[in-house]
Amino acid sequence: MDDIFNRLVTYLKDYNVYKITKLDLSLNENTIVLKESPEILNVYSISKSIISFGIGILYDRGLLKLDSKLTEILKDEINFEYVKKWDNVTIKSLLDQTPGYKSPKLMGLDKYKVDKDWLKYSLNLKLEYGIEKRFQYSNVSFYLLGRVIEKLSNTSVDEFFNKYLFSDLDFKGHAIGKSPLNHACGSTDMFFNSSDLAKFGVLYANDGIYNNKRILSHEWVELTYKTHSSEKLKEYTLGFWKDPASNEIYADGANGQYIFIFKGKGAIAIQSYDNLLKVENIIENCLRS
Repeated sequence: MDDIFNRLVTYLKDYNVYKITKLDLSLNENTIVLKESPEILNVYSISKSIISFGIGILYDRGLLKLDSKLTEILKDEINFEYVKKWDNVTIKSLLDQTPGYKSPKLMGLDKYKVDKDWLKYSLNLKLEYGIEKRFQYSNVSFYLLGRVIEKLSNTSVDEFFNKYLFSDLDFKGHAIGKSPLNHACGSTDMFFNSSDLAKFGVLYANDGIYNNKRILSHEWVELTYKTHSSEKLKEYTLGFWKDPASNEIYADGANGQYIFIFKGKGAIAIQSYDNLLKVENIIENCLRS
């Protein structure tokens, strides 16, 4: 992992990168600051991997299964007409981005141009394809999974992660963006620093254990490493991406936010603001060299 880290530091100097953090299983940290930045930054779609962790916590506690139906869980929240195909949508299909969408929704600033009730908006989207038949990346899936976390934990997403993630991993700073009706965006708009992102990666690299404490079950971590759906040459698995050549998983956010997870070794987190920094190039030039 040291060689990869050194290659990354050299490679990333040509981009608008703020920080690179390497953390091994013994929690030895090395952070390189390339440019000054705010204390915490929007990690965009890395938020999806955080939400996936939350679903894992509920799974480990027996509060849901991968084949649990979304509308059954949220039935008390659904007081409106909706597209009945949503009754077939499972937790797994949301985690794998395969409910049957035709196109992505709730993306970027467009999410603030739709009905302010994002649950009603989402459940009235047409599902053009069968469940688990077609991968379509969309922010809808993980907004809905955030609502599942709220419902089954009977608390806010903020309080849930304070209890099960931020405290145990000693996060130094965090913020969670909200929808117009004050639910977590889920798919995006969580704010962290690179050191805390690396801690999150180490949790998965160390089979769900952090600082000698088991936080996620071995079963859930193994499920996360299995490929569930794919897009072109990339594989997607429960809110993470997977490099098919190495079988390593990573979290990917817009504008160059990444957590690369090395099973049994540790993690490297990158925070930047550069839409030219592509994960395919990082993998090819730094991770596979």
